[in-house]
Amino acid sequence: MKFYKKIFFFFLIVATLEGYAQNTLDNLGLTGGTPAAVAYSLRKLSTSYVGSAIQVRRSTDNATQDIGFDSNGDLDTTTLLAFVGSNDAFVTIWYDQSGNGRNLIKTDNNVQPKIVFNGTFKYIGTRVAIDFSGNKGLVYSGLLSLASITSVIKSESMNWPSYHTILEGSPRIGGILESGGTTFHSNVYPLAIWKDGIPKTTAESLAPVNQAMVLSISTQTDNLTQVFIGNYDGGNSGGSILQSEAIGFSALNVPTIRLSLECNQGTYYGIAMTLCTTAIVINPSSSTHLECVGTTATPLTVQASGQNLTYQWYSNSSSSTSGGTLIAGATGATFIPPTTVNGTTYYYVVVSGLLGLPVTSAVSGAVIVETLSTVTITPASASLNSGDSITLTASGASTYLWGTGLTTPLDQVPTCKLAVGLRLLRSDYTGFAVRLRRDSDNAEADFGFINTDLDTASISTWLGVSAGYCVKLYDQSGNGNDMIPSSVGAQPLYVYNGLNNKPILRFNTGQNIKNNVNFTPPYTVVYAAKQTGPSRGRVLNANNNNWLLGWWNGSKSQAYFDGWVSQPGGISADNNPFVYTATGTGSASTIFENGISKTVNTNGGSTGPNGLRINESEPSDADVADIFVFNSVLSDSNREAIEKSTASYYNIYGQPMVAGETLTLSPTETTTYQVTGYSANEGCSVSNSVTVTVLNNPNLSNFNSQIKTYFDGSYIITPPTSVSTGAITYASSNTAVATISGTTVTIVGAGSTTITASQAGDATYFGDSISATLTVNAVSVLTNNGQISATDFNYINKNGALATSNSLTKYGQAVSTKSNDGLSAASAGVNALQIKADYPSAADGLYWITNPNINGGTPFQIYADMTTDGGGWTLIMCNNNGSGWDGNNAILRNETAPTINGQYSIIAYADYIKKSSSGFQYMIDATTRGRWGGIWTANQAYSFVNTNNTQTDITLNTKFDSWSYQGSGIEQIMPWYSPGSQGAITTSNDANGDWWGTLVSTNGFSPAPWLGCCGNSNPGIIWYWVR
Repeated sequence: MKFYKKIFFFFLIVATLEGYAQNTLDNLGLTGGTPAAVAYSLRKLSTSYVGSAIQVRRSTDNATQDIGFDSNGDLDTTTLLAFVGSNDAFVTIWYDQSGNGRNLIKTDNNVQPKIVFNGTFKYIGTRVAIDFSGNKGLVYSGLLSLASITSVIKSESMNWPSYHTILEGSPRIGGILESGGTTFHSNVYPLAIWKDGIPKTTAESLAPVNQAMVLSISTQTDNLTQVFIGNYDGGNSGGSILQSEAIGFSALNVPTIRLSLECNQGTYYGIAMTLCTTAIVINPSSSTHLECVGTTATPLTVQASGQNLTYQWYSNSSSSTSGGTLIAGATGATFIPPTTVNGTTYYYVVVSGLLGLPVTSAVSGAVIVETLSTVTITPASASLNSGDSITLTASGASTYLWGTGLTTPLDQVPTCKLAVGLRLLRSDYTGFAVRLRRDSDNAEADFGFINTDLDTASISTWLGVSAGYCVKLYDQSGNGNDMIPSSVGAQPLYVYNGLNNKPILRFNTGQNIKNNVNFTPPYTVVYAAKQTGPSRGRVLNANNNNWLLGWWNGSKSQAYFDGWVSQPGGISADNNPFVYTATGTGSASTIFENGISKTVNTNGGSTGPNGLRINESEPSDADVADIFVFNSVLSDSNREAIEKSTASYYNIYGQPMVAGETLTLSPTETTTYQVTGYSANEGCSVSNSVTVTVLNNPNLSNFNSQIKTYFDGSYIITPPTSVSTGAITYASSNTAVATISGTTVTIVGAGSTTITASQAGDATYFGDSISATLTVNAVSVLTNNGQISATDFNYINKNGALATSNSLTKYGQAVSTKSNDGLSAASAGVNALQIKADYPSAADGLYWITNPNINGGTPFQIYADMTTDGGGWTLIMCNNNGSGWDGNNAILRNETAPTINGQYSIIAYADYIKKSSSGFQYMIDATTRGRWGGIWTANQAYSFVNTNNTQTDITLNTKFDSWSYQGSGIEQIMPWYSPGSQGAITTSNDANGDWWGTLVSTNGFSPAPWLGCCGNSNPGIIWYWVR
């Protein structure tokens, strides 16, 4: 070649390199003074290289994906298998790590080398290899020059089954292995050959070739237009063995550089290299390790090259490799520091081999062993009244973290199949949380924890102003079920200040993360997320079956496990975070939202998720936190422990995580609080818990002031309304007016006294009291002896007969002697039942009653049935005409004009009129009094204005006429209030559907659809009573 041609060729080479930065292959022990022309490997050769190792094609659908490196710099086989599954994969691109961009490519699917075989690999030593057998190859077309090549290969036969190029060029430079032989191809021999560092003649056999070897050559130097591995001459012939690495240099490497490189390869691939001197390849970790007494420490490891290597570890009290103490028995490449006593220790190792002097490693980072026995909480248990506060104090540690959930939940619930999240989920987990990609340069890095939180400070330093995207979520369960996005473009955004200012992953509809594990029943899945909108499809769902949990089609509270377990849709999604849980036994399934069951049909769907993912199918804009999968249906206590841990950490519900020695709180319900204490350097953590029992307000009410006369004599106290079961006692402040024995008040004299009802606390409610005023009025009467008296019960009425409720004044005027007969506003009773009890002769008709909760206590009139079933019934509704009723006046209409033959309703007052919160009775009759209805007892604390159809615990005491519970008549539901429906007051399960058994209709019938089943569809009139 003429000189001017060489100059022109040089400029062409330079032109092809424009835009690329040379990478130093420092992981091979090389410096910038030994630049590579090409560098192909399944391990990371340069710390400055930010690309992938290979691109692969999946056999099932021919989809392709780049595969990079794991945290150790090895091929990321986890991501590779997650993409391929149990199928095959082929290499379409082998990326050049030199920085020159000379990637080996093959676009023809028929001749691409293979790397995954039905979900398994082939190996050179313990390292994954590419199989070029069957005339497979890769090629780069472009100008370059090669002088030195080193490779790592292995035949699966006793010879080379066919031609194979370890790294050959066009024109040929001597890199072809002979078909059917054990030598190089004689057409063009290399200038020099070394097998495992030992020189060979150009025609010498390299047998045995079915063992891994490091094969180096000096080439027949020439200016190349192509390079290739496997196939020769850039065609489709050749390719027959396994290969994991090939590195080419434009300059001839001096022997020391070549041997250093070969020794590095031999050490990595486990190939014996007899000429390698002893050298440290990777030093023990220089990071500080925090350990706790009695635990297994993070191992320290050294990697060295050489022959017949031996190791001896030393400990030191200072960060030095001088003056250390030999550790008996510590003679391996890996050493686990002891944790029997607390203190700070440094370690180093001396490596000896056949060639060269012993080599001392760099000193390790400090291994700090701490001790922490117990954390005490004061008080150890506590009870307080609702609304009160309490301060909990922790002692025994250096720092503390409080919450209602476990700080590291898998410590209590260890049977986990998958656990991913941006916080520490298991205290003995020593791996990373996440791998991130920096968008400014596509560099990747793994990040772990500080204490139990993600190491966000290190992430922030590494990212700078760049955005970070999740490459992998590491499985903290120990099962290796990492979750990985389907492609680089699908990687979700890392957000350091998401839920509760904690780090989360943020997904748009084009982003996902997943794995392919089939989680069969029995199982439990728990995860935390929030939809951010605008897209509101699925969030957590399955890869390979129709399984979803949490959200679907604009609705929350959704669970479809190849069948609906929840209500299907109709519950509008919002931007609030939730903790969702799914369980399945194989025959019964459940869904929980923030710990509350949302299960509608346990038999609706019974499968588990076959593969688990965020997004892809009907995707959402969403923030996602923890994801757990257990291979059992957790007990309620264990399920709640996982749910509350996540809820507390992300402040979704319950008590958020709070740091500090003390925690002051005012819980509204009985709650167990967890505190985790940490040693000074946070090497140890110990947890404890305390249950704070909250006694709720018994809600004493409806204890009304009374106005009596002296002649009322005595009466039975109507107890106040209360939700507690505690015993109630009564006291009078003025025994000259009234005394109390049990629940009987005996009037002693005129005046006023305060009656106090005191209720004792029970296991749920605190003790409380309520007071009311008893006013006793003096009444002067005419006695049978013709005397005027205020205390003689022998008084007469206007007919001169002894009387019980009225008499005459000294002026001969009639006067009432008792206070609550309901015959006037001044003597208003409580309800018809009280009037009937106090005045047994009371007849049907109008009466006055008063209640402080109705019209401010102003007396009003009611109609009372004092006859049916002993009487004491207050009319709360009469309906003889369907016109004019609506959702509002159905419970209060013409309330000042009670009638038994018109339109009237005081249903809104009924809860104050009934005799007690539960055990009260109601009566319905139609067409004619005492017909087509019945008398019922409500067995629970039901309301007359309840707005749903759930009040079903009722007992039919007396039936009027012949009918049965059914959809076309009265149903076994206490009449309920459904404003806006056709059945405004109804016993029907569906107030707009099959709405028979309706008392007040807003749409036709006379006056409402009643007993369609039994020949009384239009009863003409309906009455509704309470006592």
